[in-house]
Amino acid sequence: MNRLVHLKDLVGIESDLEKRGAQMVAISMDQPSKLKATPDREKLHYRLLSDSDAAAAKVFGIAFKVDDATVEKYKGYGINLDAASGRDHHILPHPAVFVADTNGKNSLRPRQPRLQSPA
Repeated sequence: MNRLVHLKDLVGIESDLEKRGAQMVAISMDQPSKLKATPDREKLHYRLLSDSDAAAAKVFGIAFKVDDATVEKYKGYGINLDAASGRDHHILPHPAVFVADTNGKNSLRPRQPRLQSPA
């Protein structure tokens, strides 16, 4: 839920970003087939990419492993990490925003405090 609120806030400044020549990209842990089924996906003004194997989250240093007890608790809320990602790694990303220049250099990297140990 937090990530959705965060993304909605960023969408609110999207026109300012576009005026500066920037584009927004969102990366999800959901597998590609789940992303394709996103309601109103065609109305999104940003690219939505899959990182179901957690490779990008690991490279960006924002991946953390969800412990087994929490995985089970999530299932009680109808959240199945394995089904969403198509993997059984139980890795999620900390919410993060990255701003990169046209050469791909990361110029801003706010960090959230670690809630779990890194993956």
